[in-house]
Amino acid sequence: STIGSLIDRLAADQEKAVFSEEVFLYILQHYCKSSQGIASVVDSITEFLHKDIDDLKTAETLLAHVLMALRRNSIPLTPRATSAILKLIDSVSTRFHRPFCVVDFSPAVVQMTTEFYVDSGFLKESKVLFTDMVNKERCPSAQLVEKYLGLIESVCGISTSDNDFLKKFVYISNFRPIFQTTMTPRITEFLVSYCRHFDEILSLLVLVDHSKVKKQIWDLVLPQMIRRVSLLTKDSAKNCCHLTVLYQKASRFYGMPLSTKVNKAFIIQYAVNGNFAMVARLL
Repeated sequence: STIGSLIDRLAADQEKAVFSEEVFLYILQHYCKSSQGIASVVDSITEFLHKDIDDLKTAETLLAHVLMALRRNSIPLTPRATSAILKLIDSVSTRFHRPFCVVDFSPAVVQMTTEFYVDSGFLKESKVLFTDMVNKERCPSAQLVEKYLGLIESVCGISTSDNDFLKKFVYISNFRPIFQTTMTPRITEFLVSYCRHFDEILSLLVLVDHSKVKKQIWDLVLPQMIRRVSLLTKDSAKNCCHLTVLYQKASRFYGMPLSTKVNKAFIIQYAVNGNFAMVARLL
């Protein structure tokens, strides 16, 4: 490549004593403004991995700057750019004899690379990296967790059977430590849709209780939670018992009376389940 031959010439110049990674970093910081530009530079980095880059830390730094250039310049992830970055990651793993090199990177670079996989729609690789973060007791950003949950939805679709639920659940099976430290209204919305039993709703409320933004979560997600609880079983009496527990919890959280919007949501779901005594009480 043109970039490769330029670097070869600079590296060969004894007076300048330039390292290839310094040239790559300079180009990434100052000249990469398009998907095509990123792809060309990444191809050259991959080429030089086997010639000139003999340190995993240097490879990590270069990948980090590729990902930062994407973000800094709002460069779209075209198939060409995505393919070049995936090839670079594979080449780094091969070059340094790692099964998956990303797990050996620093926390910040692991998070950036996970975001790249999520943005590119690679669910399995994203799950591997999230699991690694959980195992190492690292906490991903709330925005990244929201993006990941959104990716699960777009790949798996709406759950209509137990099998669908289980397929989706696999992707968050060890996420409790993440949810204990990172809980937002959007994350809660996603998790409500995972709940198949009332005790799961109660467990979710415990997580919400530990969130720094629990008031926002209650305000935004309670109507959705009321609808979910109302439809959890085919037994109307049981659904009404669950609605009453949720009503009591909401009343304790807000103090009485509940807002018109929340009250109306409870009234509708009690009516759906045929409990008109509660409807009359709440009107």
